[in-house]
Amino acid sequence: MIKDYLYTQITSSLETLACNNDVSIVDADDLSTNVPDTALVNTRAVIMNKYFDVNVDYAYRLAHELSHILYGDHEAQCS
Repeated sequence: MIKDYLYTQITSSLETLACNNDVSIVDADDLSTNVPDTALVNTRAVIMNKYFDVNVDYAYRLAHELSHILYGDHEAQCS
């Protein structure tokens, strides 16, 4: 379907954006459902909780976490 195709294109574009900016994406499958996705600004990594129980699409969550790193949100990670 077109919806699935567009979703795949968006997710792929976000992954390419991360790669082109030296940001690692880790899809964690061993976290509980209440652990949110996290941007590790200092190490340029994003941890995506595959089982995070939230009513927000994975692609949106990934874009959100990437924005913390790409746009210099130093408040996203504690020192």
